[in-house]
Amino acid sequence: MLTLEDLMLEKTQFLDNPEKLENDFIQGLRDMADFLENNPHLIQYYGGVAIHNFAEDVNELKVMATGGKWDKESSGGYFTLRKDFGPHHISINAIRDEVCERVEVGVETVEVYDPDAPKITVTRPVYEWNCPESILGVTE
Repeated sequence: MLTLEDLMLEKTQFLDNPEKLENDFIQGLRDMADFLENNPHLIQYYGGVAIHNFAEDVNELKVMATGGKWDKESSGGYFTLRKDFGPHHISINAIRDEVCERVEVGVETVEVYDPDAPKITVTRPVYEWNCPESILGVTE
């Protein structure tokens, strides 16, 4: 089972000084907050700072999602865990196929355009995405 220490080692193995990069990143955020506090005219009220992380699989997603409750979202081909800090957020994204299972839950009948006819009626499957309870557990 992947641990947080394993993940950190894997992500930083090719870096000369990962601790300095982490410290610089955090200090940069503090410096930006101080700067904006002194220059509030530069704050745009329709958005915030977003930090996006990517997990390769369900184990990595679970290891990364530490520090309390994360909200879950799904969009396009991605499954996302998101933690908000006012207008700012951190997200952990994964390709949905890698962490969830697509399950056929029924069928629907719809009209679609056909090159040889104005419209035809077709029956097609309806799918839902089921994510393991272990992922959902990090959101509580």
